[in-house]
Amino acid sequence: MPNLPTLKETYPVNARQSYPMFHAMSAYDPLNETFLAASFQAAPADEREMAMELLNAENVKGRKAIWLFDRGFPSVALIQKLEEMGMRFVMRVSADFLTEVSDFARSGAVDKLLSVEWSEERQKGSKTKANLPYAFQIRCVRIRLESGEDEFLITNLPRKEFPKRKIKELYNFRWGIETSYNYLKNSIFIEEFTSKKENGIKQDFFASLWAANLTNAAIADSMPATIKKS
Repeated sequence: MPNLPTLKETYPVNARQSYPMFHAMSAYDPLNETFLAASFQAAPADEREMAMELLNAENVKGRKAIWLFDRGFPSVALIQKLEEMGMRFVMRVSADFLTEVSDFARSGAVDKLLSVEWSEERQKGSKTKANLPYAFQIRCVRIRLESGEDEFLITNLPRKEFPKRKIKELYNFRWGIETSYNYLKNSIFIEEFTSKKENGIKQDFFASLWAANLTNAAIADSMPATIKKS
């Protein structure tokens, strides 16, 4: 953001950042190339907390969808929130995300239902807090990458309906999310602001998302029917 005293009051600088910054996050539909909702907060911000707030957005809650999260998002609190809202999800996690996941990683298993007892003692080091007591089951899937490394995904999707192969295919849709951010930065120029005031910068940000949605809708509408169906 512009390095101005008025902005520093709301977006304070620190030793790691010498100018005011905001942290933005969006819920994105990679199949329809549409931004569903977005959050705009002073940086640094907790992405897990922001994700939980986005789940309450009017255009998000109640939507029949499978939510995809990369390694920056998993937390027990987020899992609890998704379960309470009846939302289905796939998350990429590190092997040490939970003790149960670590045991799964060492076991060599490829697809297993894990039982987790989340206690006050286990929650002490967590930034985002789940409502206790909380016990849940989570399915863990091991995906072998071309590099030979293992990737671990957790999900609440049933194995009968979504075998391991489909879980991998679902998570691959995350690439569409990454390319959408590249489009915003290099085609829509979301980081170039016309205003030096907070409200004006926010308007620029959300207008960029609207412009991206409008552009993608126009492109989709101009495609021949045979391409749309494929």
